[in-house]
Amino acid sequence: MNLIKVISRFDDISDPDALIFLMSQQMATYGADPDKERLRKGLINALKESSRAVLFLKSDTGGKPEAFAFANICSGLESGGDYLWINELYVDELLRNRGVATEILNFIDSWCRENDLVYIACSSGLKNDAALSLYRKNGFVTSETIWVDKEL
Repeated sequence: MNLIKVISRFDDISDPDALIFLMSQQMATYGADPDKERLRKGLINALKESSRAVLFLKSDTGGKPEAFAFANICSGLESGGDYLWINELYVDELLRNRGVATEILNFIDSWCRENDLVYIACSSGLKNDAALSLYRKNGFVTSETIWVDKEL
């Protein structure tokens, strides 16, 4: 039986090296630097005691990571309460088109409802047709948005 675990602390990850390898594969798909040590530091920071970050990790029966969603619980004026921002959603390439991403999104939806979160949001590239189709199929509403950021 494959499991989806909710992880909020780095020490609760059973095989961090395998997860970081999977994350580096995901980063490489969109041109981000897949440096594993930087990813490890980022994950340790994100899943520290004071953080509201959450990792949804799907593993095979042997504990090998197959897919993950990394998210943050945020507070919003517009939403009227806490909501979940999905930063990353990735399924191992060998397991795509088998319903894994939908399984994770359904799990996240239930988890959010159980934890009184009122909204789920994420972003995707306008040309990422597979992701946009996945989100629409799972009840998300898409709109054209310009992403604005500044590196410090």
